[in-house]
Amino acid sequence: MSIKAFIKITCLLSVFMSVSVVAQEPPLNIGLIGDSTVASTYGWGPAFAKRFSDKAKVFNYAKNGATLPSLSKKLDELLELKPDYVLVQFGHNDQKKYDTEAYSENLKSYVERITRAEAKTIILSSVTRRFFDEDGKIKPRESGVKANLSFYAKAAQAVAQEEGVLFIDLNAISIEHHNQIGPEASVAYNFKETDTTHFSKQGAEAIATLVLTELQVIVPEIKDYLIESEAANAPWPGSRSSFHSFAQYDFEIEGIKCRVVVPDTIAAGKPWIWRARFWGHEPQTDIALLEKGFHVVYADVAGLYGSPQAVKRWDTFYQYLTETHGFDRKAMLEGMSRGGLIVYNWAAKNPDKVHCIYADAPVCDFKSWPGGKGASQGSEDEWQRCLAAYEMTESEALDYQHNPIDNLAALAQANIPLLHVVGDADQVVPVAENTAVMETRYQELGGHITVIHKADVGHHPHSLKDPGRIVEFILKHVRESNDLN
Repeated sequence: MSIKAFIKITCLLSVFMSVSVVAQEPPLNIGLIGDSTVASTYGWGPAFAKRFSDKAKVFNYAKNGATLPSLSKKLDELLELKPDYVLVQFGHNDQKKYDTEAYSENLKSYVERITRAEAKTIILSSVTRRFFDEDGKIKPRESGVKANLSFYAKAAQAVAQEEGVLFIDLNAISIEHHNQIGPEASVAYNFKETDTTHFSKQGAEAIATLVLTELQVIVPEIKDYLIESEAANAPWPGSRSSFHSFAQYDFEIEGIKCRVVVPDTIAAGKPWIWRARFWGHEPQTDIALLEKGFHVVYADVAGLYGSPQAVKRWDTFYQYLTETHGFDRKAMLEGMSRGGLIVYNWAAKNPDKVHCIYADAPVCDFKSWPGGKGASQGSEDEWQRCLAAYEMTESEALDYQHNPIDNLAALAQANIPLLHVVGDADQVVPVAENTAVMETRYQELGGHITVIHKADVGHHPHSLKDPGRIVEFILKHVRESNDLN
C-alpha cells in the first residue's frame, strides 16, 4: 500500500470515528438522596430507576430514617460518582427534629455542595402520608412533629427559588393524587396494611410516575432516556363488559362515572380519544381508532352543558388517565351536538393538553341551543337546566362571553386543528349560528379548521358512514409524536 493511500484511509477512519462519537447519545447519571419514602426498601426510588433505559444510571443514596444532616457524608459519596442531576427529598424525619428554619439551612448546604460538584439540584417536597379525614381527603400529621409537611414543602420551594434550582412540589401533587383516587384506592399503595407512609410496588410505581411526569416538564431531555412504566399497564377498576368486542371498564373517580375501552393492541405512546356525551351513538370513528390502538374514554357530564363544574370533572379524569395509566399527555376530543360545549370549554382551559378536536353538529353557543335565541327553536326545559348548571339568570347568560365561539384565542395560539362535520339543513343546531361563526372567527385568529358539509342533512344522522376522513384527520395530528402507522 502506498503512503498516500494509507494516509487517505487513516483520514477517512478518523472522520468516521468522530462522526460516530458525535452521533452517540451522552450517558445520563441521576442521583437520589432522601428518606425511606425514596429508599430501596419501600420507597419510590427503585420504581423511578426502572423507568430509565440503559443509557442512564440512577444512584439511590436514600436511607430509611434519614434526615438532611444524617446523610451529609452519603451526599459526598454520591457526588464522587459525578451525577448530572441530584434529586433531593427530605422532610418526614426532619419535621420530627428540626424546625423549618433549620431545615432550610440544611437544604441550602446540600444545594451549595451539589452546585460545587457541577451537578444540577432538583429539590422535591416530601411525598404525603396517606392519612384521610372523614370526608376522604388527605389530612397532615400534626402530632410528634415540629410542623406539618406543608410548611416544609413551602420551605423547600423557598430554598429552590432563592438558590435558583429546580423544584417539584411532590407534597402538593401527591395530596391532589390521593384526594382524587380516595382512601379506598389509596390502600393499595400501603407497604403493609397499616403502613400509610411507605409503598407497595403499585404505590411506588404511581409515585414514580408523578415524579417523572413533572421531571419531563422541567427537564425535557429526560424523555430520551425513559422506557414505558409498569404503572402505564395498571389494571382497570370497576366492572368489565364489551364494546364492539373490545374490553370496556366502568368505574367511578371521585363520584364521577367513567368509562374506558381498551384496544386489543395499544399503540405507541398510548393515544386516546375522549368522547363527550351520547356514548355509543354512531360509533364508527371510535371503533376505527380502537383498531388503530387508541383507547376510547368517557366521563359523565350529562346535564352540565360544558359548565365550570363539567370542566372540573374532566380535569379530574384527565389527571387519573395520564398519571395512573400513563396516557398520552395530549388527547383527541370528540364532541357531538351539545358535547361541543364541554370539548371546547375544556380545551380552552387546557390547550396544551389537546392534539385536535373533532366536533359533529356541535353546539358552539348555548344561546343558540338550548337557548333558542336565534333560528333554533331551542328547548325551554334544557335552557333552564343550562342556566342552573352555570348558576346564571337568563340576562346574565345572554351577556355571557365565554361560549366556544367567544373562546378561541388560546386554541389558535396553540395551533390546535379543528374538524367539524355538519348537516347543512340542521334546524336544531343551525350551522349559521354555531359552526359558521366558529369557522370565521378561528380563521381570523390564524387557526386551522376544516368543515365537512352534508347537503340536505339535518341534525341527524351524526358522523359519516365511512369515517375514513375523520380518522385520517385524527391520525395526521398524532402520527409524528406517537409513531402511528
